[in-house]
Amino acid sequence: MKRHVIGFTYRFPSTGQKTYCLAEPHHLQHYMASWVLIAWCRLRKDWRKLYLARMTHVLVEPETFDPKPVDQWKHLLEGAFGIFQAKETITAVLKFTPFLARWIKEQLWHPHQTMTHLDDGGLELSLPVADFRENKLKILQFGADVEVISPEELRQEVRKEIDKMAKKYKQ
Repeated sequence: MKRHVIGFTYRFPSTGQKTYCLAEPHHLQHYMASWVLIAWCRLRKDWRKLYLARMTHVLVEPETFDPKPVDQWKHLLEGAFGIFQAKETITAVLKFTPFLARWIKEQLWHPHQTMTHLDDGGLELSLPVADFRENKLKILQFGADVEVISPEELRQEVRKEIDKMAKKYKQ
């Protein structure tokens, strides 16, 4: 885009609200079959990850910008598991049953993950996380074959979600 500022209407999936944005595009990330723009938001004066599919009325403005150094936005691409990133991460430890461990040990969730094989055939997976939203969904997909060991905050979020699910399925 030759360092041009772009303007667009952006729709937030959580509320359906739309807002107009002026942004300096720096990088396109392909994540789970979606394109995500890493851009400096001029209004909020901060970095944003913006899904292209949520953008409408995109205009390439005549104004150009000087790209910011990669070290200012690289943390938005890596460092933690999943799409949600932050400068600071925390280590999550997940314990998988022996049944599921056979599959998990073949997977790469994050380049900085570590695996500890347990005496009972189970597996502990440790990996950096920054935001629990996506992590919680990933954990819940494995049902009773996974337990969050730490951090306690993530464990509590998963527990609350399971409680809400249990209420839906009570007869």
